[in-house]
Amino acid sequence: MPVQQIVNELKNSLNQLLPAKINKIILYGSYARKEASTDSDIDVLVICNGMIDSQLRERIYEECYTINSKYDVWIDVSLLSENDLTTIRGKQPYIQNALCEGIVL
Repeated sequence: MPVQQIVNELKNSLNQLLPAKINKIILYGSYARKEASTDSDIDVLVICNGMIDSQLRERIYEECYTINSKYDVWIDVSLLSENDLTTIRGKQPYIQNALCEGIVL
């Protein structure tokens, strides 16, 4: 299955499951750069509204696991709150790369 369909399914399921919590979902890395190989994982940054507690984190990871199993892929998800964008965590190179070069879903 094409990666665009997989990430769209992830986006739709997260928006349905957690409509008030999901701010933005960004595809980044090799798939966003169109450099992916058959062994590439799917890098996704999920930016959430408000604080990310363990329950929210677990629900997002469970949804990724469900899709991983369904399509035999690996979604490498990074979670960030909107507030984290202004902290040192939001300034990490891979986060900045995702924000600058990623594809908003």
